[in-house]
Order: sequence, then structure tokens, then C-alpha cells
Amino acid sequence: LVLRLAHRPGGLPGTTEGSETFRRFREAVERDFTKTRQVADYARALGYSPRTLTRATASAAGTSAKEFIDERVMLEAKRRLAHSDETAIRIAAHLGFSSATNFSKYFQSRTGQSPIQFRNAARQVPRPRGGA
Repeated sequence: LVLRLAHRPGGLPGTTEGSETFRRFREAVERDFTKTRQVADYARALGYSPRTLTRATASAAGTSAKEFIDERVMLEAKRRLAHSDETAIRIAAHLGFSSATNFSKYFQSRTGQSPIQFRNAARQVPRPRGGA
């Protein structure tokens, strides 16, 4: 029974190893998401296996480690597109993409919109209703 509990999401009741692993991973992602989007890079830097990071992230955040990284990259991409006048090329470079084309494909696959479409939609001022 103890072995089963140790291997289920969250680990043994009262243990914090998974949450400590996730805390360290989250801090590393925040620090390095503009440099790498690969779980293996974070695992190597933190001394864990990619599988350990994925389990800890699933337990703490309900998502895979890769999805967690991608969500952070997308948050920054959307923030810069909506609130700055930076070109997609500059945003791509800031986020560590090798080209604006790779960034656009990455962005579109996750949002269904190109970066420019997202920017235009984010900046549209809603029209008042009722003829005001």
C-alpha cells in the first residue's frame, strides 16, 4: 500500500517532495523560458529526470511539464503582442525562437490565430451597444 501511495500523483500524504520539485521547476521556467522550451533541459539543470518533472507538474498544476513551459511562453508572447509595439520578429527573438516563422507556427498551433491576428483582436476597442 505504501509503495502504491508513493507512486500516485501527489505522493504520500504529507510529503512535499513533489511540491518542492515543482517549485524548483516553476522558478527555473520563470528564469529560463526565453532560453529553452525543452523539458530535458530543465531536468538536466535541476538534477531530475524529465519524467519526474512531468509527474511533479501534473500533481501540482494539473498539466504536463511541456505544457507548463508552453503556457508560460504563450503568456509572454500574448502580453507583448497586446501591450507593446514590438514586431513579431523581435518578440520571437526575445522568446528564443530561431525565426519569426517558427514563432508564428508555434503561436498559431496553440491559439488558432497568427500573432498579428491576435494583436489586432486584442487591441480592438469594443463598440458601445445601443447607438450611444
